[in-house]
Amino acid sequence: MKNPEPCELTPNSWTPIIGGLFMSKYSRAFKCTVAKQYLL
Repeated sequence: MKNPEPCELTPNSWTPIIGGLFMSKYSRAFKCTVAKQYLL
């Protein structure tokens, strides 16, 4: 429950919005966070 899946966490309408925001601004930060959460 601490690390919910992005698919279930974000609805269909929010997926492109959050995806675009993370891809444009928080690309590196998002990748690092996801990598740390899923690797550890």
